[in-house]
Amino acid sequence: MSLINSKLPERSAGEHRLKSGRSVWVKTLNSLQRNEARECADMAAARVMQRYRRGTDGEAVLLQQMECLGPPELLQLVYDAELAEASQRSALLWPDIPHPVRDAHETDEGFADRVTAWDHACLELPARREEYAVAQAQRIRVQAQSLEDAQLLEMCMRYWRAQRYQQEFGVQFALHTVSIAVRDCTDHSVAVWPNATAVADLDDDEREAVVARYLELDSVTDAMVPTLPLRCCAPAA
Repeated sequence: MSLINSKLPERSAGEHRLKSGRSVWVKTLNSLQRNEARECADMAAARVMQRYRRGTDGEAVLLQQMECLGPPELLQLVYDAELAEASQRSALLWPDIPHPVRDAHETDEGFADRVTAWDHACLELPARREEYAVAQAQRIRVQAQSLEDAQLLEMCMRYWRAQRYQQEFGVQFALHTVSIAVRDCTDHSVAVWPNATAVADLDDDEREAVVARYLELDSVTDAMVPTLPLRCCAPAA
């Protein structure tokens, strides 16, 4: 049977050998499992951020650290944080372009032209995303320069909280993904690790190797795992 015009399955799987010598089965998450991992990661990140709510000791320590920085350092913090957020938004605004699939009656020449156009469009994507992200970061930095010291500190606190949340979300999403994806080789219904905490308890090199093996099978994109509020997905006026 020819696979030229067939849609290949999006999910894939493969074996992985742990340091102990045990072989495990790694299968990419389906949409329901991905949503479960995202929701669990969201809740875990929210729990961490409770430490930095208004009036907490965590906020007081963070504010004290911020106050030790001068305006140039605070403005750079704002720029770097907005650049990171805008880079994420740019991937949603200009997502990867699906590769062309040959139509049943398409000529070789016609298909080659579409492939060439696709190649050019893919080459333009990184520059377009970077241009947008840098422009947004520069715009926010200019706005921040006109703020009073207290307002600038508050802006930095907001950015820091957002970055800390995304960092924790990413870690927790990886832990929950591995706990769902890695199964016993002989019985794929049996999870090797019962929860994200058990994955977190692994040696660093073991855990990193398992995550790397999963990403070989499933390249998770920002669009699949949103970590920004929906309001951030639209370009600022």
